[in-house]
Amino acid sequence: MLMAWRQFMETSLSIGTLAKECGLTVEAIRYYEKQGLMPKPHRTESGYRFYKATDIDRLSFILRLKRLGFSLKEIRELLLLKSAPEKNHQQIHQLAEEKLEDIEHRIKDMLRVRHDLVTLLKSCSKAHQDSSCPILNASNPFAKDS
Repeated sequence: MLMAWRQFMETSLSIGTLAKECGLTVEAIRYYEKQGLMPKPHRTESGYRFYKATDIDRLSFILRLKRLGFSLKEIRELLLLKSAPEKNHQQIHQLAEEKLEDIEHRIKDMLRVRHDLVTLLKSCSKAHQDSSCPILNASNPFAKDS
């Protein structure tokens, strides 16, 4: 029994070590646990959390999905689907397609905002007084045109 515990401790990571390895804060890892993205870690008798090396891979996967624009809810769903990718390939593919469509929509919106801002900047000149500045006089300079 003592040998198994010693082996566990030698292959385990503290929450601080895991955080450092993944470029996260301890609080972020605890938050991911509360959100159901990370499994409950093993705990010592004194309550310290200890993680496995596979948890580095899981956190790396979570961070990669976040960089791709997935929400924590979507990441949770993908983690569930990842457990049996051969059965869930179609759902995984569908989620990725929906995310791409969402990103393209947001890019289109941002390009519209950029265009509006460029137009306002072009109509603004240093010669204008504050009261006649098109940017300040615009009721909602970033409103979408209907």
